[in-house]
Amino acid sequence: MKPLFTIISTTFNCGDKINRTWESLVGQKFDDFEYMVVDGNSKDGTQDRLAAMKDPRIHWFSEPDKGIYDAMNKGIGRANGRFLFFLGAGDLMLPGVLQKMAPQLPATNAALVYGNVVMGADGSIYDGRFTKLKLCCRNICHQAIFYGSDVFKLVGNYDLKYRILADWAFNFKCFGEARIEKKFVPISIAMFEAGGVSSGGDRMFEADKMALIQNLLGKATCKRYKIHLWKERVMAEPKQKMKRLIPRAVLNAKRQISDQIAGR
Repeated sequence: MKPLFTIISTTFNCGDKINRTWESLVGQKFDDFEYMVVDGNSKDGTQDRLAAMKDPRIHWFSEPDKGIYDAMNKGIGRANGRFLFFLGAGDLMLPGVLQKMAPQLPATNAALVYGNVVMGADGSIYDGRFTKLKLCCRNICHQAIFYGSDVFKLVGNYDLKYRILADWAFNFKCFGEARIEKKFVPISIAMFEAGGVSSGGDRMFEADKMALIQNLLGKATCKRYKIHLWKERVMAEPKQKMKRLIPRAVLNAKRQISDQIAGR
């Protein structure tokens, strides 16, 4: 029988991070999942750590890849679960999440079900329900999303053209595809380790972003996003002017106080 969930982690020289991630899954007290680890031919002993995890739910393989999204695509190709979830090495699934999410999944496998994540050491929560416009402004955290297996049949896999933000481009596809059900569940899914590869920029994605929005989310959403950007610029200009004026005002105030003290 196929599992309900496939949890996929991609690794490359991750050291003991993969152990912490696996422990967060073992602690779920929910057995209807498989754990797929796609290793990029690590040289730091990651493979030995994986081999030492004696559990029938773990499946792993190690071979060179073309980057994190190539590794994720390989995991998608081997996944058996109804819903797929990507959990980075070092990220932690919060207690009881799989048990909470199981009854929230729709009957269709053509669905994207997402919640929140806890960001880094400060414990801030990111980032609620998304609309098409909100998705233009910022992405849903990868560690917040459960993708139905049929989603990849409808929109394909991750585009390797985007080395850092292919998941954002992928989410544009999902939100623009009417046959994919989108559902927000107001619970925190995972603790996200800040400073990973996704924190870097992606020039190719930024160059294509407006075209992606128009082609995948529609001309109306693209127009609304352009208006949003214009409003941000208009509001930012007075703030920038104030920043330039504040130091001069502060200096003048200091001079006045000095003059008063000197009795001038």
